[in-house]
Amino acid sequence: MTGGRLPHLQATMACINSLNRFTANRALRSYQLSLSASGSFSCVSPASGKVVQPCAHYLMPGAGVHYLFGGTAPFVLTAGSLQDGYPLLSIATADGQYRIGKRQPADLTQQARRLLHDPRCIPVDPSRRPQLHIGDANFAHCIWNEYPALLALLDHAPDVECHLSHDPLGVLRTTCATRNIPIIGLTNRAAARGWSVAPVVMPGSILCGSTALATVHRMLTLPAQAPPEDSPRIWLTIRDSGRTLENQDAFLCAVIRAFYTRDRNTTFVLDGFSRPMDLAGVPYDALRPKFSARIAQADAIAARIMSRLPMANITNVTGSPLRTALAEVSRCAFYVSHAGTMQHKPAWFYPIPGIIHGNRTSLSPAALRWAAQMVEGSIAPAGITPDIVQDTEVRGLPVHNDRNKDYVVTDVPRATAEVLAHFDATRAVGPSPMTAAAQNLRLQPLT
Repeated sequence: MTGGRLPHLQATMACINSLNRFTANRALRSYQLSLSASGSFSCVSPASGKVVQPCAHYLMPGAGVHYLFGGTAPFVLTAGSLQDGYPLLSIATADGQYRIGKRQPADLTQQARRLLHDPRCIPVDPSRRPQLHIGDANFAHCIWNEYPALLALLDHAPDVECHLSHDPLGVLRTTCATRNIPIIGLTNRAAARGWSVAPVVMPGSILCGSTALATVHRMLTLPAQAPPEDSPRIWLTIRDSGRTLENQDAFLCAVIRAFYTRDRNTTFVLDGFSRPMDLAGVPYDALRPKFSARIAQADAIAARIMSRLPMANITNVTGSPLRTALAEVSRCAFYVSHAGTMQHKPAWFYPIPGIIHGNRTSLSPAALRWAAQMVEGSIAPAGITPDIVQDTEVRGLPVHNDRNKDYVVTDVPRATAEVLAHFDATRAVGPSPMTAAAQNLRLQPLT
């Protein structure tokens, strides 16, 4: 749209694209830095073509921020989408909504239109110390989408205060404390929703660069990666619900037995769910029962597998604090994992090769590349052949799409052989597992 009541909409779009540019290594967008450093940012009005600044900020903790621009033709710019680094997503005007980004959550869209003429609007004071709202409960979002942006921001705008909810790795609070940044603990993010007198910003990133990763290692006092050993240590994940391998017990037992048959000194580590470092905090009150249930369910799966294979050296680290689990990862040479953010953490914290299984969508070449694109230096995983995967249905997750489907490995012996083949390829030694013995591997049904 270039004419009518919004003759300068194209110029506004171009301006927003500039405001969304990253100022660091895929971290800290331009408008986020401007807000943190000066308390405001400038945008071209789609109606007048003039450069204007927001007159009010409306915070939706964990979801986004609405920036209201006043005048005779008011408009709202909405920032949202944690996984995209909180870009400016859309423009709301009296004439309608105009999308900028690829995602536009419905709750943000509806709220933006309502704010255009909200009589309760409170003007923002750009001279106030800007507030950073940060702290997702998922450690993967913390390490990709929040922490690198926080580091970049504090290098350029140290006169801010951090409004912190969850800190699963424990590095957000530590970083602010070491730089003397005031920390306001948010025990109830919903209570912070609404108009803010102080400027508000959600800093965002889409990559954990090498500097951020090294800082995480240092703050968690993680050990260096252990040198290779003759007998490998294999990391195996368990997923209790959602995007779950329905014959997971049979598959994991087959993999363990195959490795054990080749080398009885192989060590196996089962990982179902790691506890956030700040799990005792009040913000987790609502999540704690869910986390406890996940740990119990994964523990039950691990117990079944360990009872089935008592001869193997198997350790279950399910329920360990994240720091403990990551220290255990440092000793592993290879991983076999579900697709999903909690599952292939070995390759994010250490350059460890591995192979993942998942539904057919999660085994696409693009999905496999994505797994290594979020943390600098990660090794892209291999994937089992999609031809031996049959998707079933979505269970245990609220969003019904192909990515969330449970699945079955239809040929466990072949999948096991592929795991061993990839392991051998990463070591560049040992016999090919694509032998009659591997193909004929069979397990008795679980009782």
